[in-house]
Amino acid sequence: MNRLLLIILIIFSSINYVIANNYLIERCADNIFEPWRIMERNKWYKEMVYSKRCSGWFFKPADCIRTPMDKDNTKEKYEYWNTIHTMPLAKKMKNVEYPNYFDICKFDYENNPRIFEQHLREKKSKFY
Repeated sequence: MNRLLLIILIIFSSINYVIANNYLIERCADNIFEPWRIMERNKWYKEMVYSKRCSGWFFKPADCIRTPMDKDNTKEKYEYWNTIHTMPLAKKMKNVEYPNYFDICKFDYENNPRIFEQHLREKKSKFY
């Protein structure tokens, strides 16, 4: 009975350790991903405003040069980029760029966890 309890405690502590490590790696990837996310969000916000202004049939403003994108699609893209940082890791990993940043942070963590955590706490590095 004691051995079973010890095995369960070891498994539980190793699971908690892995979850904590993934949280640190995810936080690092979020910090690297944030400027790109903001840039994409702003791009889709501008497109959403443009499509609202220039989607009428008559009396378009003079600065409406190109055909606007679909309003629903631009709103959907804007909402996606506005909320991706709050999504669970599994949904973030479906993004095109996020897995690359996650792998970079995971590689840094595996090479030297102590320095990785120190940089993440201090936020002195340009990547963390």
